[in-house]
Amino acid sequence: MTAYWTFGTGAETGVTGGGMMARQQPGHGITNYIGVENLDESVAQVTALGGQVMIPRQAVSGMGYFAWCADSEGNQFAMWQDDESAA
Repeated sequence: MTAYWTFGTGAETGVTGGGMMARQQPGHGITNYIGVENLDESVAQVTALGGQVMIPRQAVSGMGYFAWCADSEGNQFAMWQDDESAA
């Protein structure tokens, strides 16, 4: 299992926090996550605007859901929806 560290930035910043892990392979880069209210609607917007889904909706048990996408220029990013009932 890969070691993964999470951190919070404090409620006053309006930012939830983030996480870090060791590189999995040479060239392993950073993935920026964008918090969304509704992941399914946001993924639909990505594809409607010419982007593509690289990794479809995945649950992170007890935390929420994410999807990994690329915009129409090939820039990759992920989106995150909080949901403590995710299984």
